[in-house]
Amino acid sequence: MLRTKRATPSKSGLEEAGKREYFAASHLRHAGNKPEWFGKPVYLEEFQRTYSWNPIFGCGRIRRRSDGEMTFYRRFRTALIGMPRDFGKTELICAMLLSEVSTNPINEGQYGIVAYDETQAKKILKTLSAMIRQDHDLRALWGPMKGEIENRENGAVIKVFPYSPGALQSWHFNMLIADELHVWKDDTVWSAIVSGMGQVENSLLIAITTAGEERSGLLWDLIYGSEEVTSVLEDPTA
Repeated sequence: MLRTKRATPSKSGLEEAGKREYFAASHLRHAGNKPEWFGKPVYLEEFQRTYSWNPIFGCGRIRRRSDGEMTFYRRFRTALIGMPRDFGKTELICAMLLSEVSTNPINEGQYGIVAYDETQAKKILKTLSAMIRQDHDLRALWGPMKGEIENRENGAVIKVFPYSPGALQSWHFNMLIADELHVWKDDTVWSAIVSGMGQVENSLLIAITTAGEERSGLLWDLIYGSEEVTSVLEDPTA
């Protein structure tokens, strides 16, 4: 994984990031249990735009696909976002996921969120469902099912997975968010995710986490470059 202090979006990349931000502001509403925020449009804070949204969605370039179509290819297909507690981490990942699946629709696309425990998994799925219910267009497109949400038009699926490599078998995600990386003990589940996504063109893996207390585990190894953790996604040609 390439780590850099500066990730400069391209001109075409800023258009891609802006398209997703416009969708979020136009169609997504805050969920959760804070009355002062519930139901209000999702507007990015400047720190979210500068350090997460634009670098992830905006770094890359347009090039021709194998079928001749011109497509924006990501420079960074693996990203790690660190946030303090109570800074809206769950809503940010839900907004990123819904904006991506809506502005870059893929027929029968596979989208996932891996949560470390069942409580967090249910919280994320509840937030996704609440954001969808509050918008007429999204409500018409996405139908809730047990443990997942399915697009009625193109068959794409958003599903929350437990922290288990077995649960990820046969899945090849177009986008996946790995939640609370600081409690992931090793790279077993991480490697299973990357293995499935490796051959998916232009796939995107986002890890998001609060700080960990121990100087061990997957988060520590990713940040400080353990030689044992080599499973990342990147497109050096983009």
